[in-house]
Amino acid sequence: MAGECRASDRGPGRDDLARHHGTGRRGPVPAVATGRSPYGIAVDPTGRFAYVANIGDGTVSAFHIDAASGALRPMAKPTVAAGSGSRDIAVAPSGRFAYVLNQGDQNILAYAIDPVPGALAPLATTPPSTGSAPFSITVDPEGRFAHVANLDSRNVSAYTLNASTGALAPTVTPTISTGNRPVSVAIEASGKFAYVADNTDDNVSIYTIDAASGVLGPQAAPTVAAGQLPNRILLSR
Repeated sequence: MAGECRASDRGPGRDDLARHHGTGRRGPVPAVATGRSPYGIAVDPTGRFAYVANIGDGTVSAFHIDAASGALRPMAKPTVAAGSGSRDIAVAPSGRFAYVLNQGDQNILAYAIDPVPGALAPLATTPPSTGSAPFSITVDPEGRFAHVANLDSRNVSAYTLNASTGALAPTVTPTISTGNRPVSVAIEASGKFAYVADNTDDNVSIYTIDAASGVLGPQAAPTVAAGQLPNRILLSR
């Protein structure tokens, strides 16, 4: 069976998600409505729930995923409040927690995920701050650390993740410098290395990750060339 992917349609007057087959054919399932200006999307590790960060109205839209067809169905509580400019969202590998990156507030909100209905509930934790113009968030494959690419401050913020409570806290060295306008961070499967797409430098910065602290350190050969204006980086598993 062909794989599935879902994409945000953010053209004029469009605030929805479109479903596509992995073959490139438009699927028969209609698009579903989201909040205003959907941007980031995350699927939980079980493949049962999808969450969309809506930057235009500071909300997260929540959906059930039909295992047979891939169709999306809004949850009983279809939206939850986030912060100003909720640009991106990441789900921890445990499937217990989700993290919303708020570009306007320059912070991260944490949520617990109910394992049965998939509903999000805000955690009673202090939202950690990010750098200037945070653009994307990622959680490492083991669920121990989170990293945020900050466009205007030209760095990556690093956080430890409490596996029991879901709380994030800045690492002992909370930021590391990158190239110009970092937009995306990807962590490889072992959790040893991080890759950052530097948008206006047209390259990828490469870092090691300290296994104990989560702190990033530059490689001896710190960058490789990319195409023009790289915007997202993904790694195979």
